[in-house]
Amino acid sequence: MKKLTLIKMHTQCTDAATGITGTISGAEIDKFGFARYSLHPKGLNPDTGLPLAPFPVEAWRLNVEDDDYEQKEVPCEQIGKVVTDNVSGYTGMVTHIVIHLNGCMHYVLQANGKAKDGGRIRAIEVDPRSCGDAVVPPKQPPSPGEAFPERGFGAS
Repeated sequence: MKKLTLIKMHTQCTDAATGITGTISGAEIDKFGFARYSLHPKGLNPDTGLPLAPFPVEAWRLNVEDDDYEQKEVPCEQIGKVVTDNVSGYTGMVTHIVIHLNGCMHYVLQANGKAKDGGRIRAIEVDPRSCGDAVVPPKQPPSPGEAFPERGFGAS
């Protein structure tokens, strides 16, 4: 586990490059602990009536205060390992870790090989607890409101 200093989810901030204000709604963490955040603007698309789409942004572009950061343990050592999601059977390399608005962490798996059209096979996001004991991070409490798992996080 790597202890990282990350911007807290739900933080309201403005992107210096675009001038757009929004809420931090997620983060993608790479092998070196670098975070790229999702900034989610408030509002609806007038043409579709759907929420405006979040967009990726680096921390240096955001106007945040010192108290907008928190320490979080992230299993960066899992990035680069090839694992199988026991729910779907999908096998792929853990390319990065996603932290969601509710604090839940997922692995992003990228399969080796090409799709029928010659492009890459679509990556998927999975709960680490569905990847077997080899890649489940050490004990960590569940997110607020989440049931305590039978195995995986917190299991002995």
